[in-house]
Amino acid sequence: MPDDTPPSKPNVKERKPMSEKRLFFLRVRLTEEQDILIKAAAKTAGITVSAWAQERLTRVARQERRRAAEEQAPTADSTVGAPPEKPL
Repeated sequence: MPDDTPPSKPNVKERKPMSEKRLFFLRVRLTEEQDILIKAAAKTAGITVSAWAQERLTRVARQERRRAAEEQAPTADSTVGAPPEKPL
């Protein structure tokens, strides 16, 4: 009985959607010590330096943006001691 399945194409990558393509570069100056440290951390994580930096920088950026938004958001206590609002 013949096999009717088409042969698979080895080593062919699917194209990523445009929203997932990495089109931008970030150049960062480092000391020799920082370079060694970052490369060692990426190696320990088992990923490339680029992937390590992308993951860590993105995570920290999100944390800092979330923290800033929380600090700016009014809370129930933020009206204590504030001058009374004028009626419309």
